[in-house]
Amino acid sequence: MKQDLKNKKILYELYQDCRVPSKHIAKKVGLSREAVDYRVKVLEKEEVIREYITLVDTPRLGYLTYNVYVNLQNCTEDDEKEIIAYLVKHPFTKWVVNCSGQWDLALAIAAKDTGHLNNILYDFTGKFKNKIKFYDILSTLSVYKDADVSLVIRDNITIPKKGFTAVPPQELYKLDEIDMKILSELSTHARENIVNIAKEVGLTPEGTSYRIKRLVKEKVIRGFRAVLNVTKLDHLWYMLLIETTPLPKEIEQKFEMFCQLQKNIFFADKLLGKWQVRVEILADDHQHLNKVMREVRNVLSDYIRSYELIIVFNELKQVSFTEGMLKYSTGHK
Repeated sequence: MKQDLKNKKILYELYQDCRVPSKHIAKKVGLSREAVDYRVKVLEKEEVIREYITLVDTPRLGYLTYNVYVNLQNCTEDDEKEIIAYLVKHPFTKWVVNCSGQWDLALAIAAKDTGHLNNILYDFTGKFKNKIKFYDILSTLSVYKDADVSLVIRDNITIPKKGFTAVPPQELYKLDEIDMKILSELSTHARENIVNIAKEVGLTPEGTSYRIKRLVKEKVIRGFRAVLNVTKLDHLWYMLLIETTPLPKEIEQKFEMFCQLQKNIFFADKLLGKWQVRVEILADDHQHLNKVMREVRNVLSDYIRSYELIIVFNELKQVSFTEGMLKYSTGHK
C-alpha cells in the first residue's frame, strides 16, 4: 500500500513517540493539526496503524521473555484460527505472528521463571495436543537493536535504536497498585489523553501525568509506539535464526553496531537455545533480502554454523505490558 511522503513522516513520528500531540507532528510534517488528525484516522481505518502501545522494561519487573516456535499438524483453517485466538487472548503472550517454513507460529511469552513458563506451555499444549507437532523454545538474553522502522522514510537520518539487556537485574523495580493500573491503561492505548487515563486509575490528571513522567524518568517506560502493519507498507518481513559458535566480544560488538546502522534490519537479539542470534529484516523484494542477508553473513562469516529463514505473514499481537503482569503482580492469578 503506497503512502505519500506526508503519511510516511506522520507514521515515523508516531513510531518514535505516539503520545506526541498532533500539533507537534503538524509542525514537523508541514500540515495543519486537523489534516494530521484526519490522515491518522485514515491510517487507523486502513489498519496501517494497528494500535498504540507502551514499551515497558519488563525485565526490571522480574519477567523473562521466551520465544516459542510452533509447528502445527492436522489443522483445518478453523483449528488454526482457534489456536491463534487462544494465543492472542492469553494474558502472558507479548507477541504472536503466523509464518511459513518449518514454523507456523512464533510467539513471545513473558514469564517469571521456567516453572511459570512450563505451566503456560502445559496448558497450551494440553488444550491443542493433537494439533501441535513440535515446538522449540528460545530465551532472549539481550537485544542488539530495538525494533525500528526508520526505513519507512529512506532519506531520514535517525539515531540508531540501541540495544538493552533482557535479563532481570538483581534488584527489581517495585510498582505500587496505581502504577500498575497506569501501565495497564497505557499498555494498548498509549495515545489516550491524560484525562481519560486519570479517570480510570482514580487520580487527578496532574497526579497521573506526574506518575507517568516518573516511570519514564526511572526508565520503567522505555517509550510509546504506534504498532505499524509493515506488510501494508510494501515491505516483506523475514526472520533469520542463526546458529553460531561462541562469538568473541569484539565480534558481538561489531555485529550489534552493524545491526543498529543497517536500516533494513528491523530488530535483532541474542538468544539462548538452539539458535544464538535472531535478525528480523524488512526488504523490498527477494533480491533486496539476499543483499541484506549477505551483509549479515559477512559480519558473522567465521562463526555461522547454520541458519533458518522464516517468512512472517501477519503480526497478530504486539504488547509489552501484558494483562497477566497486572493480575500476577497484584495477586489475582
